[in-house]
Amino acid sequence: MTVHPDGTGFTPVLRIADGAAAEALLGEVGDGGLGFDVEVGGGLTLTPEEPVDPDAAPDPMPADGGEPDGAWEQDTGVPEAEAGGTSAAGTAGEGTASTSLVKDGAAKASAEDSSSTTASGTDPDMGAQTAGEPVEEANGFYAVDGSGEASFTGAVGLQWDSTSATTAGAATSPQESVSSLSTLDAAAPDAAGPAEAGRSSGKAANGRARGQVSPSAQASVDPGTAQSSSQDPVREAQPGDRLALLSARVAPDGRSAAVRADEAMLADPDTAFPVFVDPSVSGSRTAWTAIKKAWPSSTSSWKFSGSAGVGFCDVSKDWTCERSGNVWRSVWKFTGLKTVGNLASGDIVDATFRAYGTHSYSCTATATELYRVPNITSSTNWSNHAGSWDSSRKISSKSTAYYSSACGGSHWTEWPAKSVAKTIASNGWQSISLGLKGTSTTDMNSWKKYRYDARFQVEYNRPPYASYGHQTIVDGSNIGCGTSSDPVYSSWLRPTMRVLGDDPDDSRVSVQFVVVDVAANTRVYESAWTGLKSPVAEFTHRVPTGEELTSGKTYRWRAEIKDAGGLMVGYEGSKPCYFTVDNTAPSPPKVTPLRDHPDAQAFYEADKERGGVGLTGCWELYAPSSDTTTLWWGYSTRVSTTKVTLDSTRKTQVCATPGGAGEKFLYVKVADAAGHSATTEYEFKVATAREDGVWTFDDPDARGVDTSVYDAERNEFAPAGSLSFPSTGVDFVTGPHGQFGARDDDEALRTRVGKIGWTDSPVIDPTGSFVVSAHVYLDSDTDPTGWYTALSQEGPLYNEFRLGYRPSSCPTASDTCWAFGVNRELDANTTTYAKSSVPVQFGQWVHLLGEYDEPAGEVRLYVCEIGTPDDPAVGEPKLAVTPYVGALPQSSGRFVAGRGFIGGSPSNYWTGAIDNVRIFRGEVLAAAKIRRLCQGAEANQMAGGVDDVDPTVLGGSGQGVTP
Repeated sequence: MTVHPDGTGFTPVLRIADGAAAEALLGEVGDGGLGFDVEVGGGLTLTPEEPVDPDAAPDPMPADGGEPDGAWEQDTGVPEAEAGGTSAAGTAGEGTASTSLVKDGAAKASAEDSSSTTASGTDPDMGAQTAGEPVEEANGFYAVDGSGEASFTGAVGLQWDSTSATTAGAATSPQESVSSLSTLDAAAPDAAGPAEAGRSSGKAANGRARGQVSPSAQASVDPGTAQSSSQDPVREAQPGDRLALLSARVAPDGRSAAVRADEAMLADPDTAFPVFVDPSVSGSRTAWTAIKKAWPSSTSSWKFSGSAGVGFCDVSKDWTCERSGNVWRSVWKFTGLKTVGNLASGDIVDATFRAYGTHSYSCTATATELYRVPNITSSTNWSNHAGSWDSSRKISSKSTAYYSSACGGSHWTEWPAKSVAKTIASNGWQSISLGLKGTSTTDMNSWKKYRYDARFQVEYNRPPYASYGHQTIVDGSNIGCGTSSDPVYSSWLRPTMRVLGDDPDDSRVSVQFVVVDVAANTRVYESAWTGLKSPVAEFTHRVPTGEELTSGKTYRWRAEIKDAGGLMVGYEGSKPCYFTVDNTAPSPPKVTPLRDHPDAQAFYEADKERGGVGLTGCWELYAPSSDTTTLWWGYSTRVSTTKVTLDSTRKTQVCATPGGAGEKFLYVKVADAAGHSATTEYEFKVATAREDGVWTFDDPDARGVDTSVYDAERNEFAPAGSLSFPSTGVDFVTGPHGQFGARDDDEALRTRVGKIGWTDSPVIDPTGSFVVSAHVYLDSDTDPTGWYTALSQEGPLYNEFRLGYRPSSCPTASDTCWAFGVNRELDANTTTYAKSSVPVQFGQWVHLLGEYDEPAGEVRLYVCEIGTPDDPAVGEPKLAVTPYVGALPQSSGRFVAGRGFIGGSPSNYWTGAIDNVRIFRGEVLAAAKIRRLCQGAEANQMAGGVDDVDPTVLGGSGQGVTP
């Protein structure tokens, strides 16, 4: 909430959805308490004492304790006396009039207005009351300037629950958000002003940030601006709601005030959520009055309390008419409109005048008109003011304004007032007087009454500020923003432009960059409008490939800016930056990877994933231009470079060892004797194992741990998670690395019926590409007529996929084979298999890799024979492929090592051992990676050799693998 000395501001309402939200909020804020803090500056001071206004009407209390409806609503049987007599707006001691009990010195908070509260507040420690029942007093606060005049008020805060909605059987859906444009409410909160005078931090008392309403909020979230005909529980309590009135605690120095929520209500199990907390901060009207035709010289209604009349009133039908043939008009003067006066007329989006109608003679629809009238003073009366209400001052009319209890009762009515707001902006005014009049001087049906606390609300949107902070970026450095007489020089044909964008209303802004050929005065490039960003925002854009500028020419660029509402500062209003493109620099250096360099361990080709962490790569750097004398190079840096003085060959060889995986670059810069330079950035990718799940079963303290590497910066999938095992009877045996003497601590899962491993949830998304692999072993005494599943993922009734052994319909002489299948249905067995022609050998380790390539529409199986320690196989994978057309369904079952799932029951238990289980999500594997898996490479180990790679690719797997 930002509040200014001219009477503008925001009022937020905190909505607490349920008991869990309340508990979380209270736990977060701690002993400081939940609520709102208001701070002021700009010469304002907060005080709990109401400022004394000598011109204000008395504020009597009704003797019967009933609900007042203004100074003319209590029937004493005594009509108002004319000038010199006792006014109907007299003091309480005179017993001649009454006013609302809830009063903040300038305007009633609307939640109090609409919830039938009959006292000014309650101490939060006394607990919640029911809306419509008497409550104890509570205190508000007032912000006064140096002269003691109120700039805004903090009425007694309100907190209410949703008992009425619960009792009615269905809660009203609250309005939970507001949107973009600024709103100024001259009688309630305002949206923005050029200088900050006060603000509500929206913080809890302990200083933790709780959110802040920005000047770009569309409407001040003020209960008082809602019409009670649609009573929104976000804006006002309803009859029957539990209600607490919240005192404001003003700091001794007068610079801040705190309004704290009633925590007892939040903790009460009988509280009906949602609960709303409203600090009720409002601006002040300067003046208001009513003028009466029957009393043409009377000024007794100056700053009346309660309600005053509008329209024709017959004294025989309503004693408050005072005299027969009386016609009333009500007028309000609004100040604090400096912000609106400083706007351009085109900045005005909308404006409304709102008045709270408390009475109408009947339910007959008669028009009530809104006028822009001359300013009022304490001397304003019918004689000196009514004659100025000519048709040229009419703003709008409302024909549905009636307030009898038979047709809706008291509520807010809104009149369109955009034209008058535009007039204020056009003339630079800071105040305005608006009046209501009926359309008949003879028809009692036009008789209505309106409360004193009318509101004038203006919605506006100002153009953004011109972009600023201009930078022209070349070679990673800001070369500045040149002038027409002193342009900066760009050695790049595609410089980068950078600016900052801001908006006076905090609206989001967008920027378009424009480049102009100075000599030809023609646009040679303009970018698309950027996405909208919240201010202050940085916008950076590089002239794209294909739009390179011409060497030897001078250009200027500008950044046009517009806000979310479309208002903009165009080309001519934007600052120009002049620059000259100088292409007399040497040709860019060339970078060539070296395969045969004695220090090379990997061959890092451009834009390809090669090598790995810790594997040295070497390159030759060459300067093509004959006048090049010096070269600088850096590995993944443009700053900490190494300088090389070139010989006549203009070549040098360099090596670097990657310390991390992912995208890397080699930065090379050359310069000639004149100081002109050229650069090259050679981009390549350092590979790493990209498994999304790795289970080796080697750690005796954590057999099922997932040892895959996760690199968030590479946008990888999160690790799959650990495997679980039965609590007893699970055995682990020596794995293939151990049997072949590669690693002594290698162990494998020994599988039998019930002896398996599983995850708690699926780890594979079969709707995209995926890979599963493992070293597997079937016992030599395995029954060849059975089905055996090494890896699977369950559906409701059948496997989503299975990798293992099948006993029939195979392309081998024995009619048995290794197979990988995917199931197009989860409640039926409609599996499509890739079946290998590699003969099955029981009693030997074999590496199986199943791959589903979604883009290619293929199911693939790679089988790599391992052999035995005494007779090892070559370790070359063999490929089997079968097409698959259509999408796979998403399964919700577990990933399992050691069995399958058929007809809703476990089946096809693996009788042997499983080791080195790995999965890959959303990708398939290159041939070199498959070969390395087959040959037993550890998950994060490179096999060596400059051409060795460890890539995963999006599709087209199997290059170089023999079918």
